[in-house]
Amino acid sequence: MTPEKMPTTDNLVDVFTLPVHPFSAMFPMLDDERLDEMAERIKQNGLIYPVALGKVALVEGEPPVLCVIDGRNRIEACKRAGVTPDYIVLADDEDLDAYIADMNFERRSLSKGQRAMLIAVGYPEQRTYPGQKSESRKAIVSKSISSARVSQARAVLRYCSHYVDLVIAGSMGLDAAYEEATRLKAEAQDRDLRIEKLRAEAPDLAALVGETLTLAAAEEAVRERHRQAECTLRETVQLVDDMDALIARMSGEQALVIAKRYVTKRDHFNTPVPEAAALWIAALDRLKDALREGTQGDAS
Repeated sequence: MTPEKMPTTDNLVDVFTLPVHPFSAMFPMLDDERLDEMAERIKQNGLIYPVALGKVALVEGEPPVLCVIDGRNRIEACKRAGVTPDYIVLADDEDLDAYIADMNFERRSLSKGQRAMLIAVGYPEQRTYPGQKSESRKAIVSKSISSARVSQARAVLRYCSHYVDLVIAGSMGLDAAYEEATRLKAEAQDRDLRIEKLRAEAPDLAALVGETLTLAAAEEAVRERHRQAECTLRETVQLVDDMDALIARMSGEQALVIAKRYVTKRDHFNTPVPEAAALWIAALDRLKDALREGTQGDAS
């Protein structure tokens, strides 16, 4: 449908106070020098191309409101020139996303990296703009830049968003930003694996990560626990070895004295003392073997 030209002589709409369509707002403004030059031309020749307005739902569930679809630079130049800009109101069935893409991608000197980043910011993955048409997104991507470049830009948006404005402004190339995003993505995946391992080994420490502990500090605390457990186990094994060696050197009454010292349960004495000593020594051997196996398993 053809857009309708709306006169401004009756001040039907105050263009200067209207919100800007979020996708349109992503495109960088002209610098002050170029805006002043545009304002001077408007003073001399008037505004040749009217500002484009349209209705869009800025908040999910709320009714559409009139927004600036195209012409932010012209509005600012008119403001500096003291001129009230003419405007057109696009039809309700106008594809605003495609309109913004057509007006800006073709008219502006934007690199492919800038275009890809603008699309990524306007249409990040797993998030849609209220009222957006899926076929509109596909048309914008296929018309302006490859989907592979947009995917790279979305990776930058997700893993190093502080580079987004630099890429859009042209101060940083998309390739350089994507290289850093790839590195940070690998770090994030490694961190997820480390968190998962920490939860399995020490859920109490995992719960503190991000609150009172860093991930590295929590991992060091787990290693310290392992070191302390290993030290205790080795000391116990050595003690058992020493006791076993002592008993091996003893015979007769000396062995019975040692047995009586460590047999604390009264029912052990229901059998003859030599048999009780033999039971204790066998139990001691089993404990020693179990501790040794535990030490070897922990070391592996």
